[in-house]
Amino acid sequence: MEGPSYWSYVNGSDFSESSNANAVVRRAPPPPRRQNQNSPTLQTLFGIYPIRERIVRCLETRDVLRLCETSWAMRHDIKANEWDINVKLGRFIKDPAGFRSQLGRSDALISGSFALQFFERIIWPESDLDIMVQDGESLEGLSKFLTEKEGYEMAGERTFTEEGDDILGYRTSDFPDMKKVQLIATYGPPVQAILRGYYTTALVNFISWNKAYSIFPRSTFLSHETIPLKSMDEYFGSLHAKYSRRGWRMRTESVMVEGLSQPDPLGSLAKKGNRRVGDRDTWIIQLDTSSVAKPSKPDFVLEYSCFQIAGLQTQGVGVRGLHEWNEVRSSLNLSIYAGRFQSHSLRYNYTYSYDYEDPDYHTPLHLFWDQLGKRMSRNTLGQLMKLGQAKVDEIVGDQPPHSVVLYELEFEHPDGWDYYDDLVPLLYDQMESNGHI
Repeated sequence: MEGPSYWSYVNGSDFSESSNANAVVRRAPPPPRRQNQNSPTLQTLFGIYPIRERIVRCLETRDVLRLCETSWAMRHDIKANEWDINVKLGRFIKDPAGFRSQLGRSDALISGSFALQFFERIIWPESDLDIMVQDGESLEGLSKFLTEKEGYEMAGERTFTEEGDDILGYRTSDFPDMKKVQLIATYGPPVQAILRGYYTTALVNFISWNKAYSIFPRSTFLSHETIPLKSMDEYFGSLHAKYSRRGWRMRTESVMVEGLSQPDPLGSLAKKGNRRVGDRDTWIIQLDTSSVAKPSKPDFVLEYSCFQIAGLQTQGVGVRGLHEWNEVRSSLNLSIYAGRFQSHSLRYNYTYSYDYEDPDYHTPLHLFWDQLGKRMSRNTLGQLMKLGQAKVDEIVGDQPPHSVVLYELEFEHPDGWDYYDDLVPLLYDQMESNGHI
């Protein structure tokens, strides 16, 4: 027999008809029940592993996030258990804390399907652990850790020689039980290779030594959609088919929704597609750093790196505007641009956005990098004055100061050289608070 519906319960409890059909007697409500302090609550139930694991297994990521909004205690409990990076790394790494310490020292980023699985709380047994790391000492240090500390063996290495590529090669390490770690050597900062290299938005996620970043969380985890970032030839089409089977539908509609000043799928694109890694549209998870050594490089170097989503006006155009199949392929994808910003007055390199499609057009974010460049140029000139005129003449020749492209100069920084990286977030936040960004 079915139990009473909500409405029949309310009617039966609050009202009853007398023998007079026109008379209704209202009863006093029952006294409130006293809460039994030993009664289980949702929070206490979630503290029991088998119960919590059974519940969250049935929930999509967006539902788990809504559950996190119910209380601070619930959010803390769920995040500590569902997004435990040490547990996830345990598939590949024996000493996760030591590995993450080396990850920070090498300024490397975990990327690829592992990062997507981490955010989505799933495991694909056949997947590998992909790590982006800059070629040179950083690559060698991470490779040494895997072989000497973790027991991996070098399985193969591929090298590319084309100039201008973000990816210089792959170094694959195997473990006897079929675990595989792939070090991907990058020419510049690993985040630049990630932003410019992946073929679809669902894969633009990465994990540093202390945080996990998802650049397009709304489309990836709320809508379970992914937007192509490369022209849809047969190769990339087959890769998209793989992710369709895994549950990510390829979006073919324009992300520039009519009538919305801030399109939802890829975050706020009102600044002509310009965003930064640590903005409010990025999902950032703080990771437990117990027993993990903190590197010298501050987080803001990564989080104040910028990029531009290009192709917003041509992506998802109507069928009547397409005359050839090549136009269909190119109309499905967007692109991500991220240049490398460097200065002798900055200790670290940053990625920055500028308009490749219209170099003469400047958004407020472009103006930020322009202002930063001018300040760094003046700082570099001031630093050169400490070296003495003879050394300056040796470095710049007979060029007058205004004609020198300062960041292109090649010379070793002597002891006592000053760096001004702290001005990057200060200038950005100042321009943003004044409404200039």
